[in-house]
Parts: sequence; structure tokens; C-alpha cells
Amino acid sequence: MLVHHVEGVCTYTYDQDLYINTSNIRSNSLLDLCCQYVVQHASLTLQALDYLPSHLYRTLTGFAVVGHRDRALNFLLPNWPDQKMSVFDLVHDHYTSFSTVVPCTWAEEKYYLPNFIITTFVHKLLHCLERELPLTLQLLDLSGFNIDDPKLLKLCEYVIGNQNFTPRKNIQSVAIRLNAVLTRADTFKKLGEALAKCMNCRLKIQINRLDIRSMPYIVIKRLLELLSGREYIHEITLRYNHLMVRGVVALSPFLRIMTRLTHLDLSCNNIRLQDHFNFGTQILGELFAQLSCLKELNMSNNWIKGNLHLLLSRISQPLESLCISGCSISIGDLNYLSKCIHTTGLIHLDLSENNLSDKLQPMLEFLSAARKNLKHFEVQNSRLSSHHMEDLGRMVCQMEKLEYLNLCSTVICESDMFKLLRTICNAANLKHICFTSHIEMGLSIDSTGFIAGDIPKQIHTILLQNRRNTGLKVYFKITPDTY
Repeated sequence: MLVHHVEGVCTYTYDQDLYINTSNIRSNSLLDLCCQYVVQHASLTLQALDYLPSHLYRTLTGFAVVGHRDRALNFLLPNWPDQKMSVFDLVHDHYTSFSTVVPCTWAEEKYYLPNFIITTFVHKLLHCLERELPLTLQLLDLSGFNIDDPKLLKLCEYVIGNQNFTPRKNIQSVAIRLNAVLTRADTFKKLGEALAKCMNCRLKIQINRLDIRSMPYIVIKRLLELLSGREYIHEITLRYNHLMVRGVVALSPFLRIMTRLTHLDLSCNNIRLQDHFNFGTQILGELFAQLSCLKELNMSNNWIKGNLHLLLSRISQPLESLCISGCSISIGDLNYLSKCIHTTGLIHLDLSENNLSDKLQPMLEFLSAARKNLKHFEVQNSRLSSHHMEDLGRMVCQMEKLEYLNLCSTVICESDMFKLLRTICNAANLKHICFTSHIEMGLSIDSTGFIAGDIPKQIHTILLQNRRNTGLKVYFKITPDTY
């Protein structure tokens, strides 16, 4: 991610996943400085444990993690005062939040687990468990991070290698909750073995989020069989697997008994719901209805034209997030969205990559119906153009909670963009609006990666004149033709 700020105007490109580094560590108080100093020296950390109030363990451990203070962690982990430790909660305050730089609140998490966390945390926990040292900690929560194939393989090997071959009823164990990203068959085999042997292991794996990509159907089916009925799994992502309708139908018996599932992502497959009374459409509708905790559904880049009501009408609780980008949605689909149970519950809606040029009115009717709840709205590359912006701008001003509007790949001229910005400045809660920098707009990027020309100054002037919404930021996504 490259982000450049010019007088409140930003440019950005998506270029790689984010990996945690220590360049953005913040220490804003005397307490923070003291904690940083204590964890720099393991002997000092050990001495401090005798006098340390339990509420300071979180601060000390957080600085030990971001500072890679392995020896300090060796003393802090066995003395952790609570039954649960969330590593993401420990460290996220020490970094510049990704979502404050580029507003992607519903974007896929891009943080990947640093390797030393697995080695340090797992080794120390195993040391305590093997020696039957008393541990208050029962759950190590790593679910704020993605764990990719190499790290997941290593973790599975730890679990399998420490299997207890003489089971005892009261054996002490620690569960590790994680988000697993699987793209390789060998990782699947190890994970399957680790899950099968978890009952007799000192370390137990709990998968909070399972992300399976580019895997054969038989692999997906086997893994869902292993996980079916386990209450700790909350999110399933099955993108880029070339799944067809019959494949999803065959997997539905395993998915429907995951009673705690809150997020289901079937995007970027080959699901084509062409017939209004298609058997697969009915099965999918029944599946979604039986997932009683479902809050977020992603069906993007599948063909669901005219079938949205059949998929969503049986769901008894309102969805909070719905992604149907690239689904060839129809006017009837938008009319359904304007009147269904989900209208007043949706916080995030993605209609990108659909042809909305002839569907402006039903889209505005939906926005009007959802004006009290919708916070995040994306319509990038939806064939909207300059002559749609006046009506859209007026509607945005009526949105009571809208914070993020994505208009990337919308062909809009410079004068119409300025007019739109002057209008939406009256939207009290709007914090981010995104455009694409393209030739038609007359915007360019110089050799240093910053916006060139008078556009930043004019936008800056508009923002300065804005008295109602002082937090609005304008973003430009860089495209190759900008350079």
C-alpha cells in the first residue's frame, strides 16, 4: 500500500499485503516509555513481576511483542493473569491503523502473523505444559491475523509433535484460535491431521476463520467435514475455487450445521443462477436461512441476475454486510433491496462492477430507504458518469450515517468532480470519498508519486470552505495511465 498526502488529498495503490513492522510504534505517555524500558531487559521484567498490577500485563506484553523481546515474553506468558490473550488486541494500538490511512473497513484483513509470535509463544506454552506448570491462560487468540501456509504448517507440526499418546482426563491444554489461509494441498493434509488429533494434544487448534483458495473440491469437502459442528468457527471464505452451483449444493450440509457462522464468502467462483426456479437457487436460499447468526454475505463475481430475492428472502435476521459486485444485478434485484428486511439493517453494501447506468433511480430509492443505517457504499466501475453525480450527491447529503463512498473508475470530468465535492460537503458524517485518477479528469502524478497540478489546491480550497463536515478526506486511486 502506497499512500501520499497532499494538502488533505491522498493517492493510493494496492501493491502488496501488509506485514507488521515496528516503524510505527507509538509511545505517547510516561507509562509507555517505562514499559518499553522494562521489557528491554529480561532480568528487569522478571523483577517487575513481583510488583506489577495485573492491568499492566497487557501494556508490557504488547511492547514485548512489537519489540520482539523474546526473553521478556518468556517471563510474561506463564504469569498472564487472564484465561484469554488476544495478540491482536495487544499490538494494534502500537501501529498506525490501516483503516485510518485508506478507508477499507470491510476489506479483507491484510495483516499476517509475524513468524516469531508462533515460535516464541508456542515454545513457551509447550514448555509450561510439558512441565505441568500452573497456567491461567487457556486460550491464545491469534485471530486478528491471517496465518499463511508456511506458518500454518509449522503450527500444525507443533500440535502433532506434542500429541499425548497416553490420554489423561485432566491433562492441561491451551487452545490456539486462528485465521487460516490455505492455498496448498500439503497444508491441508497437516491441518486435517492436527484437527483430528487435537483431543489428545496439549495444544489445540481452533479455527475462527477459514480461507480456502484455489483448492480442489474434494479438499474443501474433507476440511469442512472435519470442522462441521465445531462452535468456534465463525467465518468461511471459499473464493477462487471454481465452485459451480452443484458444488456449493454438495457442501451445504456441512455449512448449515456451523451454527455460529457469521460470515460466508462465496465470491469469485462459477456460481450461475440463471433460472428463477433453479434447484440450486432454492438450496442456497435454504442454506442462508439456516445460518441463524449470518451477518455478512459475499456473492461477488457470480451470476445471480434476478435471483437476489430467492437467495435472501428466507433469512430471518437482517444482514449487516452484502457484497454483490460483478453479479449482473437487475432492476428487480435493486427494487427488492429497497423493500426487504435487510434494507434497514445493512451497514455495508458493495454494488461495484454492475451496470448501474440505467438503474440510477432504483439505486437512489434503496439509498433513501437505508439512509439511517448505511455507512459504507461502493459503486466503483459501475458505468456511472458525470450526469449521474448531481442526483447521487443530493442523496448522499441525506444519508445520516454514511462514512465511506467509493466512486473509483467512474468517468467524471474535473468540473463535475468539484461540483460533487461542494455538494457532499453537506453530508455531516462522510469521512472518505474515493475517485480514480485518470486522463479524463486531467489529473497526473509526478515522478515522486505525488499529485501534480492545481487539482489538489482546488480540492483543498473546497474542503477549507466546508464548515459542516471538517473530517472529509478525498482519495485518488492511482492507475497506470496517470503516470
